Amino acid sequence: KKKGKLPENAKTTLLDWWSTHYRWPYPTEEEKMKLSEITGLDPRQINNWFINQRKGSR
Repeated sequence: KKKGKLPENAKTTLLDWWSTHYRWPYPTEEEKMKLSEITGLDPRQINNWFINQRKGSR
């Protein structure tokens, strides 16, 4: 299975959110929907991105 890379602008948006919420990096459903609209990603992709970010930042 090939790993889909996220579009640069989507990644920037998510990283911006991450950098302002890094103490508690758990977006609410509402925030995920908003991020989904902004980035054009599926909420599932956003979910996975956060899971992976949290794994990598321990």
